[in-house]
Amino acid sequence: MKVINDFLLGLFTSNDESRPALMFPNLKDGLVCASDGHVLISIPEEELTLKYNSIEKYPNGNKLISDMEKETLRSIKVDIEALGKELARCRFEADKLILKCKECNGRGYVEWEYEDRERSTHYRSDDCPLCDGTGEDEQNHPFPKMIASSLDKDENVIQITIGDLLLHPYQLYRLFIVAVSKGYQEIEILYNPYKYGKTLTYFGNVKVLIMAMLKSND
Repeated sequence: MKVINDFLLGLFTSNDESRPALMFPNLKDGLVCASDGHVLISIPEEELTLKYNSIEKYPNGNKLISDMEKETLRSIKVDIEALGKELARCRFEADKLILKCKECNGRGYVEWEYEDRERSTHYRSDDCPLCDGTGEDEQNHPFPKMIASSLDKDENVIQITIGDLLLHPYQLYRLFIVAVSKGYQEIEILYNPYKYGKTLTYFGNVKVLIMAMLKSND
């Protein structure tokens, strides 16, 4: 069903207002991509029900995938049921909408003004008291996505190893949702062992790229 593909695009968009272009899917050369900078999905326009805009400053996700396809890749087969059991250990949370702090305009600092007894004015820059210097304002998302945390219910860190790849649970969770939505019981993850980082998985004409985590010895 094409409508499932529209749903899947929404799982890959960013919720960060500091990167507004990534908050929506992008149409380029007949392919619609969605990415948050850590994962990317590419779907042919004719396999979607909605119409998507072309965003001028959107990263060229199609080129990222096509460049990787030219490399000599190694593959790992992954059982979806086994992957689901690994992800079930994670704590799931509703994501937040990350907006620019209105008090400091996203800079993370504010300027304090003080007038002394001699009527001289002094200025000092310090962390914004409202955002604690982050420049961001986290709010409840009106249409939240569920995020697989890298912590379990006991605050233990979870990192999932597949072959010689180390992957964040949330990136794998989205790959898992695509596989389940498409009815796959097994998937094949492709990667270049000599260029550690990007991985690629095919679901027919739908392509998913996720970034592996750096290993401690990298």
